[in-house]
Amino acid sequence: MRMQRLPRRCGRRFAFRSPRPPTSTAVIQADTASSIAATTADVLWLAAVAAGDEALRARTEWDAGEAVHRRACHHAELPETEPKLRERFQQLRITVSTCDKATAFAETFARQRRTFQTASDDVSDAVTAADTQMLLADESGERWRSEAAVIRKLEATIGVSAEQVMDELANVESALRTAGTLRDKTDRQARDAASRHGTAVTTVDNATDRAVAMATKATDVAERVHAILRLPGVTDTVEATERPEGATPAELVGWLRSNVTNAKQRPVSLDAVHIALDTLRDHVNLMFDVHRKTTSHEVLLVELIGGEGTHPLPTAAADLASRAETGRQAIMQSEAEVFSRFIVDGVATDMRKIIRLAKETIRDTSARVSAHRTSNGIGVRLKFADKDDVTEAVNRIRQLVAIADQVRSAAENEELSTLLRQTVQDAYNLNRAEGYGKALADSLDYRNWYIVEPVVLGPNDGQERTLKGAKLSEGELRYVTYLALISALDSHLSALPPIAPRLILLDDAYAMVDDHGRRILTSILVERDIDFMMTGFDLWLHYANIHSLDEYEIRSTGEETPTTAVRYHWDGQRHHLREV
Repeated sequence: MRMQRLPRRCGRRFAFRSPRPPTSTAVIQADTASSIAATTADVLWLAAVAAGDEALRARTEWDAGEAVHRRACHHAELPETEPKLRERFQQLRITVSTCDKATAFAETFARQRRTFQTASDDVSDAVTAADTQMLLADESGERWRSEAAVIRKLEATIGVSAEQVMDELANVESALRTAGTLRDKTDRQARDAASRHGTAVTTVDNATDRAVAMATKATDVAERVHAILRLPGVTDTVEATERPEGATPAELVGWLRSNVTNAKQRPVSLDAVHIALDTLRDHVNLMFDVHRKTTSHEVLLVELIGGEGTHPLPTAAADLASRAETGRQAIMQSEAEVFSRFIVDGVATDMRKIIRLAKETIRDTSARVSAHRTSNGIGVRLKFADKDDVTEAVNRIRQLVAIADQVRSAAENEELSTLLRQTVQDAYNLNRAEGYGKALADSLDYRNWYIVEPVVLGPNDGQERTLKGAKLSEGELRYVTYLALISALDSHLSALPPIAPRLILLDDAYAMVDDHGRRILTSILVERDIDFMMTGFDLWLHYANIHSLDEYEIRSTGEETPTTAVRYHWDGQRHHLREV
């Protein structure tokens, strides 16, 4: 029975004490409000903590400032409170004002004192000048009285007036001065004439001695030149009018000066002459014996001795030139045939194959790199194009080489041979010291005839632009440039022997290129098996296709502190710290 009443009693209590059950919406709103209140309480608590810390810091700074203030006031023997400091400050201002007034008064007194001193000095100078004038006046009076006494005595003695005596005396003194001036002038003229006479005699003697010495020297030189000109082969080296027979030394010298002076010859050392003669001896040792001797006039005389006798050097040179021309004419036809056959059968075929291989390589590389795009849809392809700044001969050679050997006509083969021969000869003439090997390598290098241009792709489908015409951002321009650089490096390294290292060094690598572009460029390097060493800021190449990468991070705590290198290793999946 108690068990039956208990539920009813409990039910009544529950119904009486419990309000209406809340809805789910109210529960959610209450829960949200509770969360917001809790978050607001946390924020306010953090703000209160921060405010307390700030107040504590401000109080600490205030106490420190007050301590500094008290020490400063104690050191300066000043009161610490503000009213007393203001009172001291007011007293200080009054003192400063009083000092300024005293200073102004002192400056005024000093100016008045300087003015008084100046006036006193002027008065002293005026008194001194007056005293001086008084003394001069007294002396002048004494002198006048003495001269007046003398004049009175003269008048009493000679019976004439003093004016007549003074006039006569003045005339006599003037005549005396004039006579003295004429005498001094005559003495100077006599001394100048004597000096010029001595100088003239000395000059004449010296000129006579020099003329005699120069005449003797000229005679010796003329005789020496005449003897040198009569040596065998000397006058034969001059391409001029026929030498005058029976001419005097002066005429021979004039003839030599008029013909040799304009000859295009340059001075050489004696060692260079002997080296040239040794080379000549090596070249003509089968035909002549080179004989050299120095004459009594210090002239190196060279003669070639052969089976027909002794020949001066110019005559032998003309003979050798005639033989060389005869031989050149004899082999010119066969040489032209051999060269033409070499050009047509060898060089043209090889150049056609090399150019075709280069075009295929650029096409394959372009197809490979054009598949990669930046995050903005920018890509690049490579274009193998003709250079515009080449000569007409090179442009024609490109056209003829592009024709297959079986299709080219005989006239085109002859034109190709002539153009290639002329191109090689022009390159040789520009730099003869390097020889024909250098001329062949430079003039027949097809890389000087073509250019590889990057073409910007996108962002729209089918859109192509030149690198100069495309308005790219700095990062996109860097991406296109790096892509073209890596493609060119791959083509160059692929043409080298297998033992050559496939390595690229980049400073400040991938600057302004986003992570997507860096991933593409690094993937191409890994795909083409090109090792790389790079430096850069925030350069972390942690990509799955890179299986081995060592990174060194340079750290520093300040501008004047030493740097430290930290080494990391990336194995394709994880980043490991390693010893340096």
